[in-house]
Amino acid sequence: MGAIDKNDQLKKSYAIDRKSKHWWIRIFLHLLDICRVNSFIMYQLSYLKWNSGPMEDEVAPIFNQKEFSSSLVKSLCGTFTN
Repeated sequence: MGAIDKNDQLKKSYAIDRKSKHWWIRIFLHLLDICRVNSFIMYQLSYLKWNSGPMEDEVAPIFNQKEFSSSLVKSLCGTFTN
């Protein structure tokens, strides 16, 4: 139960919650939030694994959830401009 509560807590912090007349849009946004939270958790775990050895000169700083989400959006959008 603890993992589910933690996942819900992380999801609610920066959730994409939009009202819509179409049920499938709400499900898509919910799944998008879950994917974002899961990728943030995987990032944290892999960061700790990669940086658990001796300290090197340049270690990338760990992101919080907001910084991670904005970095994720920027990397997915790339250089696309409207």
